[in-house]
Amino acid sequence: MINISNNPSYSKELISLLNNILEPIEQFSGVVDIQNKYPEELLSKLKANKLFYSFAPKDLEGMGLNLLSFNLLLYEIGKRLPSLALSLFTHTQVLEYLKMISPNMYTKVIKNNDILALAITEPGAGTDIKKMETKIISKNGKRVIKGIKSMVTNGAYADRFLIICKTGENEFASCLLHKNNGVEIETILDLLGMRGSGISRITLREIEIKDEQILDRGKKVLNDLFYILALGRIFTSSTALGITYAALEELLKWGTRREVLGKKLIEFDNLKQNVGEFIADAELCGEFLNLISRNLERLNKSDLSYYSSIIKYKTTSLAKKIVDLAMTIYASHGYLKGTRIERLYRDVKAFEFIEGSNEALRSYVFKVVLKRFSNNANYLLSIGGSAWKI
Repeated sequence: MINISNNPSYSKELISLLNNILEPIEQFSGVVDIQNKYPEELLSKLKANKLFYSFAPKDLEGMGLNLLSFNLLLYEIGKRLPSLALSLFTHTQVLEYLKMISPNMYTKVIKNNDILALAITEPGAGTDIKKMETKIISKNGKRVIKGIKSMVTNGAYADRFLIICKTGENEFASCLLHKNNGVEIETILDLLGMRGSGISRITLREIEIKDEQILDRGKKVLNDLFYILALGRIFTSSTALGITYAALEELLKWGTRREVLGKKLIEFDNLKQNVGEFIADAELCGEFLNLISRNLERLNKSDLSYYSSIIKYKTTSLAKKIVDLAMTIYASHGYLKGTRIERLYRDVKAFEFIEGSNEALRSYVFKVVLKRFSNNANYLLSIGGSAWKI
């Protein structure tokens, strides 16, 4: 049994789940990186323990974790296998969308223990939704959907795909398609990092769409989509903190062992100061993330988007910095393929653009504050804002 934490924030349900899954996750982490997939033995273990429905209510056969506990779950998995954390929180984003839009389907996928995928990104559009080319059109008296979706997390494992598409020039729709409805997995992408998360390119070749497969349409589609993307930034932040502390562990492990000029690396003042600053930043990020989690229901969508952009940018930037430092401390030993720090080095890069690029998020944060200033708001920053419950 892995000793996870004596932190009182860890509920009994979370501790029980972690004790059942962390050991096999660690056991298979290297295999996942080599094979670029979750072995069936690991996937079966995770599904048997309801990992993918840890955020779903108990009365629907889920684990019933609250947002704080779910973030801690992502943190622990992120320390060991970040790609699995990505799979889990992407699945949960789709689940939360179904909860808002289609309660009946929400219940159905939980009871089926389905794995869910989110299909937004396209080869020529990236994250620019307005350039999306996947459309629902009429053909020979039938309504069909056609297009290509790239970078579909969980594509290799998904039972159902949430697909965002257009019905007109600026009109959108969301559809839920079963893998047997004609969704073609064109290829499982061989990426540098996030290996195993089943990131795929899928093709929709004029698949006939029935009324029950269209979840929603109109401008509301984008509003609800932006909500689950903001939620995804919170999940990304939790995973990034897991990477941060994993890299910190590696750094301290090597820094207290390796000597240069008769001194252990960790005894050099510049390293102490750098690591001390990173630890302080990680503690602040963790507290801010917990604050968002405790107040999620009190935040309107605009506030959630703003705060989640800040925490996502800060945590992922921090994770990259400390992984870089750990790699520097390890030197050539960290550059060996297959080591923990080398895997973290490849994984952490993806977090700069998962759930919105950090450059775009920084610009968005500035845009929000500039708008407050232009509107003569009596506050620019949110310190002491009424949304927070301390």
